Amino acid sequence: MSGADLLKGKLKDWQERFNGNDVHSIRLQVATMLSRSAFYRSVNESRKFLAEDEDGEKQANGMLHRLIDEGYLTMHVAAIRRLVDRGQSSGPKGVNSLYGLVKDIKDSAALLTRANTLAARELEYDFEPIKERAFEDGRGKGGVSRAGWFESEWWHSALDKLSGVIQPNRDPNDAPTSESFERLLEQLALHGRNVQDYGDKHVAHAALPESRATLHPEDQSLSLAKLWLAERVVIRLVSFISLYVLNGHSFGGVPIPQFDQFEHLEKPFVASEAFDVMKKQWDLHSKEIRACNDWFWDRPLADGTDVWAEVPEDGTESSSD
Repeated sequence: MSGADLLKGKLKDWQERFNGNDVHSIRLQVATMLSRSAFYRSVNESRKFLAEDEDGEKQANGMLHRLIDEGYLTMHVAAIRRLVDRGQSSGPKGVNSLYGLVKDIKDSAALLTRANTLAARELEYDFEPIKERAFEDGRGKGGVSRAGWFESEWWHSALDKLSGVIQPNRDPNDAPTSESFERLLEQLALHGRNVQDYGDKHVAHAALPESRATLHPEDQSLSLAKLWLAERVVIRLVSFISLYVLNGHSFGGVPIPQFDQFEHLEKPFVASEAFDVMKKQWDLHSKEIRACNDWFWDRPLADGTDVWAEVPEDGTESSSD
């Protein structure tokens, strides 16, 4: 099998992992992460406008805002942690991470020659005559066709940058080095370390003090600034791979909502008539938890006699109490 055919197969695999419709494709992982981050930052900024009481305290429900903060932090840490995961990149037990994808590209860097890149995409290597004819035919006709030459010219220019050559010195064997991709992986691991280590010790695992003590001093805590720096590192690498290896165009930015993402935010979060049922739900949960205190090991951990087994579908407590 020729190098071009091997690269064609690799590109198909990389495209599926990067742009595919699977819920864990890089594109969907990143798009979800960016939408969540943009909305959280919007909500966080809105707190400046909360009304204050006579003591200067914000008139906002503390538990709700802590839930928003903790939920965002946990979900965003997990999202970045998954993207920088250095686990197995393919196979039945594999994970689809940005790190794994770039590592696979690095390991196949020798296939990314100028000749293979054009041939794998079924593009003409020598595009200049086609371009010249297109411009000749387009004179006086209001436009020049890009068919047959434009994409070829783009990928030649991309290979110039990736391989560090100038146009007069182009050669079919020009290719980026695996060392260049290795440097990208090192930077991704370095800037993702803080988020990944924090996620390992505080989100994915309840690490003991001696385990947490093994963290790099800079990784003992995680600020929003560090979190958003790691996010930008991920996006820069995603855009680079999209532009220069896979698609010929950058990844893009925050997805444009197909709805008003701020709709109804000016309205109360809870209707006043809902407070009674909210209290009932709080009390019901408290009752369920208290009932667990009476359990002994001569009964199954779940035996059908739990309080919640008696709760009607409407969520209210049983009238038998």
